[in-house]
Amino acid sequence: MKKLKKIGGVTILIITIILATLLIYQYDLFKRLLERGPNYTYAQASNCSVQDNWAIANGSYFNSISAARDSLKILKRKYRIPGLAICVAINDEIIWNEGFGCENIEFNHPITNSSLFRIGSISKSMTGIALGKLLDDQKLDLNEAIGNVLASFPKKKYEIRIKDLACHQSGVRGYKGLEMLSNKSYKSVHEAMNIFKDDDLLFEPGTNYEYSSYNYSILSGVIEEITGDLYLRFMDQKIFEPLGMIHTIPDDKRMNYIGYSSSIKKDEIRKTLEVDLSNKWAGGGFLSTPKDLALMFTKLDALLTEESQNKIFESQRLRNGENTGYGLGFRKTYFTKSKKTVIHHGGSSVGGRSFVLKVLEDNIVVAICANSDTGLLNPNDYGLIEVFNIAKLFHNE
Repeated sequence: MKKLKKIGGVTILIITIILATLLIYQYDLFKRLLERGPNYTYAQASNCSVQDNWAIANGSYFNSISAARDSLKILKRKYRIPGLAICVAINDEIIWNEGFGCENIEFNHPITNSSLFRIGSISKSMTGIALGKLLDDQKLDLNEAIGNVLASFPKKKYEIRIKDLACHQSGVRGYKGLEMLSNKSYKSVHEAMNIFKDDDLLFEPGTNYEYSSYNYSILSGVIEEITGDLYLRFMDQKIFEPLGMIHTIPDDKRMNYIGYSSSIKKDEIRKTLEVDLSNKWAGGGFLSTPKDLALMFTKLDALLTEESQNKIFESQRLRNGENTGYGLGFRKTYFTKSKKTVIHHGGSSVGGRSFVLKVLEDNIVVAICANSDTGLLNPNDYGLIEVFNIAKLFHNE
């Protein structure tokens, strides 16, 4: 009996230490999880039933647009998405741009053509375009060791090339613990690297593939060193402005972005935790619209040469020859049945899911954004296949 009591006492002590440690290091998160009020408003999904808020559509594609609308409404209903929007471009011309549902369910504000969405990792594609721009300007060598460019990043056991970062072969770790829910503001991209820069690499660069947004945090520092400009300013002036992406901006907390989490089983929607994305502008920190994401492809020829586009789109290989399916900020997928080549990227963020793709053979671009992170823990719930199926609707018309 005494032995059992002793074991019980030790167990309680260990649990107490663990909980105390968690409370100390994750105090901000625990505090927010226990909050109630406006940030945790619950509502029935049916309370946000506004449909067809606005539409810009080319009548020549009436049948395709009608079928795509039906598909989106099914997707919206199935995943309890408060609001979403779509943009479709064919042969570099936008032929459909429309929103569905609510931007703010508390006040029943509808989605508009300027509603902003968290695009998550599609931010990596934008950073990839920035790398392409620097390649065209002959300011970037993808095989350059980052130690030769970025003095603020500590020397590691193995040398990391710029390309290793862009194609997720660097060995730099991904999120640890609850870092994805960070609500801490960072003053610079260099300060944000303090989160992970002293950690050991997971593997020798080039020998494995490990997706990590922190790769792109480092790349933003590389871009600053190469250009002599702030990353955000460079992106705005040299990438977004030339591409006409006037609604693409950093997700500053002052924007008061409203995102939602939806429960499919309980038919309820609630606002998400407040997060700060200043630790990963380049890898997941932008707000945008489906139209801007479509413009990212349709206007790209005016910004980048064909050579640099091929470099950022082309899937990279490991040293052993294995194809990873990931280029420099873009994924490349071949559909065996349809014989189509698809350049794409998705984004899963707190309070947002987005996806953009281009079917190369058909020159069709489809971009979809949602203000709910439903499926965040299982991002394959919806994504490439659903968006590709919508693109297929426009193939034969």
